[in-house]
Amino acid sequence: YEHMNSGNHDGKALLRTASETTKIIRQIRNLLVTENWSKYFETNDIQMLRHLIIKGLINTNHSMSEIKCEIRNAL
Repeated sequence: YEHMNSGNHDGKALLRTASETTKIIRQIRNLLVTENWSKYFETNDIQMLRHLIIKGLINTNHSMSEIKCEIRNAL
């Protein structure tokens, strides 16, 4: 994460408030530490699922449940 007024902002990156960024970081930490969320998917490749969900959290404004639903439908 990076502050939008830091001078390095290229206009392409997703902008979030500090509280939104904190929420995303908390969700990512939970994904990295636990595996109970993965039981709803029809695959055993937890690393791939983590990667896809984290990528979605970082690069979109979609909620965790929306990202999980999109991945579940794609599998």
